[in-house]
Amino acid sequence: MGKGTRREIQDIAGTGPAVAGPAAAGRSPLGGELADRVLAFRPSLRRRVKRRLNTLDERLFRQVAAAHLPGLEGVLPPLSRAADNSVLWMGIAAALASSGEARLRRGATRGLVAVSLVSPLVNLLGKQAFARSRPSIAGFPIARLGRVPTSHSFPSGHSASAAAFAAGVAMEAPAAVAVPVAAAAGAVCFSRVYIGVHYPGDVVAGASIGVAAALLTGRLWPRRRRR
Repeated sequence: MGKGTRREIQDIAGTGPAVAGPAAAGRSPLGGELADRVLAFRPSLRRRVKRRLNTLDERLFRQVAAAHLPGLEGVLPPLSRAADNSVLWMGIAAALASSGEARLRRGATRGLVAVSLVSPLVNLLGKQAFARSRPSIAGFPIARLGRVPTSHSFPSGHSASAAAFAAGVAMEAPAAVAVPVAAAAGAVCFSRVYIGVHYPGDVVAGASIGVAAALLTGRLWPRRRRR
């Protein structure tokens, strides 16, 4: 059997020497083995990281559930309900627009544009992509428990809309207006954990996406320079 025939058989059987190419250039046997081990370990690493984050999320959720914050039982649940379907933010936007001040009108408009961008992104795409179950309400204080939505938990749509609106307003309005709006948004975000419908991680992710959506409006609609 000639050398050419033997090489062809080895190539077909996969037992012959690897052909050096762009992908193999400069790759030592030790480096290649290490890379293969890293690639094989990656799924296990993802599972471990996810498990630890879920454990941390559960612990923080239970700490909030066990916290006794006098007076908040009568404030946070109604505030959270007011933010359903962004009704709270539309009301604040209407008040800002009716002020007659151009900066406040721009802030109200930018805030609502940010909400309109982030709401379908989070509620129609994000929740379906991650499909995280809602927290268990076993042992949760009944007086604070809100109506548990049927949608998935991650990320928090309420938090995304709250952060998007507050960040949009802050990009245009003075601090005297932006700070109270941001405080209301922060209270809504916290309320989602406080009434037992979201993990803290859901809220952090939703709020981060909301801020990003507000910043994106600056690309679509440049901010007017303040004089």
